[in-house]
Amino acid sequence: MTNILSLPTEILIEIFSDESFTSADLVSCRRVCKYFRNVADKCSINYTFQIDAVSQRTWKLTKYLLRNPDFGKRFKSIKVTWNRRIPRKPQTWALQWHWSPGEIEKIAQPLSRGGRGNHALLGSICRGLNSEALLPFLLLHTPNLRLFDMGDVKLDLLGPYVSAGESQRIYQYCTTSASNIYQAPIASFAPTGWTYSLPDDPENGPNNHYSYLHLHMRLESDWLPGLSNITHLTHGCHRTGGYFDRWPAIHLVYMMFLPRLQTAHFYGASILPPDSSTPLDLAKLSLRFSGQKSTIKHLGLLNCRLRKSDYRTIAQITGSLQSFKCVLEYEEVKWSDYAYVRDVYDLFRLHNHPSLKDEQVVVSRATGKDKDPEDLEKDIDYGNDDDFLYNSDSDGPWNHDLGADQGRDAIGSPESSQAGENGSDIFGSDGSGRSPLY
Repeated sequence: MTNILSLPTEILIEIFSDESFTSADLVSCRRVCKYFRNVADKCSINYTFQIDAVSQRTWKLTKYLLRNPDFGKRFKSIKVTWNRRIPRKPQTWALQWHWSPGEIEKIAQPLSRGGRGNHALLGSICRGLNSEALLPFLLLHTPNLRLFDMGDVKLDLLGPYVSAGESQRIYQYCTTSASNIYQAPIASFAPTGWTYSLPDDPENGPNNHYSYLHLHMRLESDWLPGLSNITHLTHGCHRTGGYFDRWPAIHLVYMMFLPRLQTAHFYGASILPPDSSTPLDLAKLSLRFSGQKSTIKHLGLLNCRLRKSDYRTIAQITGSLQSFKCVLEYEEVKWSDYAYVRDVYDLFRLHNHPSLKDEQVVVSRATGKDKDPEDLEKDIDYGNDDDFLYNSDSDGPWNHDLGADQGRDAIGSPESSQAGENGSDIFGSDGSGRSPLY
């Protein structure tokens, strides 16, 4: 009887490279036998990019890519998950990462060609506290990427609702030299000094950007290699209710012009930037791409805060859609250019005739019954509150005379975390030439 070991290598590579196969599955297959190990080493990788996970896998992956840059060519898909530090949950407090001088030099080489924005990105990577900054750098090394999912973005490194005292204590816990270089009193400590991850845009200011990826989608005049060939893109929160963080819709327009994009789903984009009541002008932005059309065939716009004129601009950017799904936001924004269901339907049919058929257009309005993200957050089990480790209501030092170093040792030291628990830790490179997958 024929068994799986009798299948040709080419067939096994196709099976192991399927989208349903995660990097963890690939590791398990590699352990079966020598033959499977050789097959796994040739397969494409579907990678979960875990931002600020305590395992520090993204930092370990970057360390490995500095030694073996060709490894990035195997990446087929990236799904981003956001694992920010939760107050009173030490199990979520990722420690600071440290680079060697040689590694910093290698990281700086591709970023030195840009302006102030790239230098700011380099600084964030070198500080080792926000692994979100590694995402544009990873996209420099993944030219064969086809699928990219930004996930449910969380900007703050800490949260929700962190006080200055909590911020200082967690900072002391996560850094190895805080007690020597940081002695400012809590009263003068600004939590946003390290909890807010929004990068500075020297041209437009911080209000026009949502993440490091938005600010660094291009390197000089070209798209990042990892964005140049993607065919499927998902961006934003997957909930369709009326309550969740939004991101500036100017980036939606930019992403629609990715050169090989076929399928795109955008959730929660808004023409109202953070801390501003002045809407963005999408029509003016689209003039930068005058004469160009998006290659998107299948488009989804879910719970975006857009006016009728904004939907018109997006419809004009398209031209060859084969399917279109739109869920208008539940909240009624009081402006004169209000978008009704029929308006959006007609606009996209008009600008995508004849490729977009009536039966392939679905436009509706959200019900507003979805859960608030704060309620959804409560459903996640981050472990018990650790009241012994510190008292969040006190502005004094660590509780019970527990020093910062002692508190960190109770869960794990930076040294043991950086090295990886064992050779099977996914993307847990120990600095050797061994692949971090295994």
